[in-house]
Amino acid sequence: MEIRSIKRLTLCDYIVEEIKNMIINGTLKPGDKLPTERELAEKLGVGRSSVREAVKALHSMGLVARTKDGIFIDIKSSAFFTDPRLLSKEVSAAELFEARKVIEVETAGMAAERASAEELKTLEDILNGSDGEPIPPEKFVIYDMSFHLSIAKASHNRVLLQILGSIKDLLWEAQSEVAKVPGVMEKAKIQHRQVFEAIREGNPEAAKAKMFAHLDEVQGILNGIRVSLFK
Repeated sequence: MEIRSIKRLTLCDYIVEEIKNMIINGTLKPGDKLPTERELAEKLGVGRSSVREAVKALHSMGLVARTKDGIFIDIKSSAFFTDPRLLSKEVSAAELFEARKVIEVETAGMAAERASAEELKTLEDILNGSDGEPIPPEKFVIYDMSFHLSIAKASHNRVLLQILGSIKDLLWEAQSEVAKVPGVMEKAKIQHRQVFEAIREGNPEAAKAKMFAHLDEVQGILNGIRVSLFK
């Protein structure tokens, strides 16, 4: 059993998270002026040095701007918009798989045209690593995500890879539920092999068709168990 140590938040981290949460829940909006460092320190019950450090961190993240008139919310960081907490409180399987079909069907086709010999070997190694003895659901999820993200990497489109990576938490939630369904892991392995063979053969249309069929079936399984993500 692997036990991970608990991360201790510094006062600076705490203040940064408080401000980020206020942006996420709509309490603070772009253009809003923050209280002064002294006022923030009093409201949060911390020292001004901690507030000053937190403001510097928020500025480096592209979330605030400091002017002669004060400190303002000024979101410039694209990474902020991929925070899973910005997603709606409940994300349906239909929404997730609409997005996956848009992204992953295309990356499969691109991978069939662009994958290097090394990338093909990586995909094959992932497939071979899942063969043989039955694997527990939690390990299957790791294998499954590695396979799909490796296809996106082999598409040689860094934007699509980054977009897919930004929803990895949702993917993990979905696949964790799917892996609990009897027989689904074995079927997924077969479908993954079919996708890979189409990519290895350099057949983009077949790769796209196989990926669409695979995602469509997984979506059907999730619909059947009525999963809602990020409750």
